Amino acid sequence: MQKFKKLVLADDTGLLKETIQSLEEYAQTVTVCEGIPSDEDELYERIKDADGILLSYKTTLPGKIIKRCPNLKYIGLCCTIVTKESSNVDIVTAEAQGITVTGVRDYGDQGVVDFVIANLLSYLHGWGEKQWKDYKTELTDVPVGIIGFGVTGQMVCQALKLLGADVYYYSRTRKPEAEKECGAVYLELPELLKKTEIITMHLPKFTSAMGQEEFELFGSGKILINTSLGPVFDVDAMVRWLSDSSNTYICDQCGMGEWKEKFNGDNVIFLDQVCAKTLQLEQRLSEKARNN
Repeated sequence: MQKFKKLVLADDTGLLKETIQSLEEYAQTVTVCEGIPSDEDELYERIKDADGILLSYKTTLPGKIIKRCPNLKYIGLCCTIVTKESSNVDIVTAEAQGITVTGVRDYGDQGVVDFVIANLLSYLHGWGEKQWKDYKTELTDVPVGIIGFGVTGQMVCQALKLLGADVYYYSRTRKPEAEKECGAVYLELPELLKKTEIITMHLPKFTSAMGQEEFELFGSGKILINTSLGPVFDVDAMVRWLSDSSNTYICDQCGMGEWKEKFNGDNVIFLDQVCAKTLQLEQRLSEKARNN
């Protein structure tokens, strides 16, 4: 087997310690960098002479840095590539340079399902510090909308259906087979927003599914849940929507992104953690990244 000359873990990849140790099978030298690079210059210094790198979703790798790394042949993303446009790596430039880019799929979905269901049940029943309505509410017959119907969205749907919710979804492409398997009903986005009381969003980074018009259609007394990588809506429109105290935003670190100062009212339920991060996630991520 031909080995990498230098394999660099360019940030906190989330791989298990034993997996990192096993990478010595694939490279003459393995360099592990701690923390997230503070800027592009620091990132370049970490990877400039590497022929292979591993990288998490937390670090952006632009094309101009890729072009400055003449030895680079492989970029292993320890995260999902949904589309080239939504990736934190300039995949188009990498491929043009003859660099192979791989990603990891279906490794953190269950933790997201747990987060969505746990927070909804707690909030609807008033088991925590806050309660949605004046009376305790089951999910039975509550109309819930899912925006983004990939693997995670479908898993959330199945969990919601088991708890009796009426589930609807919107996706850029309709998915009839998934509809049958999960029991969700497809609606165009405007109809979904008007019909549902709760929305949970599962979209790629850099996607924007809701602006001012969509928030107005969604209306008051509603719940919006987001565990995508950053806000997948117009931030200012969201702030205006949250100015109505009857509306609630539920999110984790991923869904909050850099907007903690803007989304900080009493009607924001924020988990200052990555909700999907579990031992099982790290095991799946490590195995799949190593296999790549």
